[in-house]
Amino acid sequence: YTNANDAGHTALAQFTLGSLLLRCGEVRQAVEVLESSLLLRRRARDTLGLGESLSLLGQAFAEIGYQLHAMDYFDQALALCQEMGNRPGEAICLRHLGRVHHLHGDHHEALTALDKSLTLCLRRDDAEGQAQCHESIAGVHLDLGDARLAIQHLDESLVLYMRRQTAVAAEAAAADEVVGESVVDVMGVH
Repeated sequence: YTNANDAGHTALAQFTLGSLLLRCGEVRQAVEVLESSLLLRRRARDTLGLGESLSLLGQAFAEIGYQLHAMDYFDQALALCQEMGNRPGEAICLRHLGRVHHLHGDHHEALTALDKSLTLCLRRDDAEGQAQCHESIAGVHLDLGDARLAIQHLDESLVLYMRRQTAVAAEAAAADEVVGESVVDVMGVH
């Protein structure tokens, strides 16, 4: 690499490839590529990219059942997000940490992380993040034997998902209306 920019571009390409491999279920290959991306992003001093790579590596290790490795990567990504003041990234990392703690059987740690993520999502009015938190919290409460709380959180999640779906449908209808008006204007029909 002749400069940090070259390392940064290569790291981004590797991150993208690793992300695609992970989506396609090629987890072990994804881990190799993402670890290379991580090294290059460190070299390029790309803090935001470093956080993304750490988080995606955490997801990859969680997917293959290596919860302790996943926790380590999510903890590192969380620390970077907190250092940068990246609240959306912090909420995502906490949500992932909560899920991994849940899978590992650390239910109280899971609830702590998920509650923190939910609080951040509420402050930012992030309905999708809130819904995901409620859904994950419900799973923890179900495993703890508290069906009542699990149902409450699932209900809240469902309401948030439905609101989001309604908002998306309204946005699509408004876009269709604008396109329809443009076609009428272009054709000169009034």
